Amino acid sequence: LSAYSAEIIVAGGAGTHAKAVFKTRMLGGDPPDTFQVHAGHELIDTWVVPGYMQPLTDIYKSEGWIESMPQGVLDIVSYQGDYWSVPVNIHRSNVLWFNKSIFDKYKITPPSTFNQFFDVCEELKSKGVAPFVMGTTGGWEAGHVFESVLLGKLGTNDYNGLWTGEVKWSDSRVTDALETFAKMGSYLNTDHSALTWDEAGQYLLKEKGAMMIMGDWTNGWFMSVGFEDYGWAPPPNNEGIFLALSDSFA
Repeated sequence: LSAYSAEIIVAGGAGTHAKAVFKTRMLGGDPPDTFQVHAGHELIDTWVVPGYMQPLTDIYKSEGWIESMPQGVLDIVSYQGDYWSVPVNIHRSNVLWFNKSIFDKYKITPPSTFNQFFDVCEELKSKGVAPFVMGTTGGWEAGHVFESVLLGKLGTNDYNGLWTGEVKWSDSRVTDALETFAKMGSYLNTDHSALTWDEAGQYLLKEKGAMMIMGDWTNGWFMSVGFEDYGWAPPPNNEGIFLALSDSFA
């Protein structure tokens, strides 16, 4: 088979190395023609506002995307009247996953408030189960979870206001979110800093951990490893809120 295989080098280093390589190329005057980036402030604030990017408005008009895409999607790829990237998916990032057998065994229901969440954590901890699991070796996973905590404390409008300047980061609810997040850390698996998010998910597979907060792509991972003993719910105080995440090409 080796005679028919091709040596393929992934531009940018792939995976966790891609962003570092990409940033070096952008700042060094050797940008790629196109690249994958999260739509929204990650693209706009970092690369559009400083003047590194070329708008894609002509393509949006010629392809009829302005009329066919939801306004909410158009809003996160636009800046000063132009469109800057093409979304290729929409994910929900605020999902609480749980092991159904553990919840059934101890007659636990998914917590809908932070007080309920900590009550559940206390009960599970007393049973020798890791209440809440995370893998933080990539550096982004803790921030991902904190987004759901912050959203739960501020609600949709004021959460959005943090990014527009209408709500200050000095707001007492932000402090409350940080304190709540720190308290959640006291119920974490102790090896979280050595694990990726999916490696931490093994706690749920092996019934050693009960809950984790991660995006809807977790469902695909569970399916890929043949795991069916799981359920999902909104994180605490996130009922009725879809925290969207979009991969796009700019």
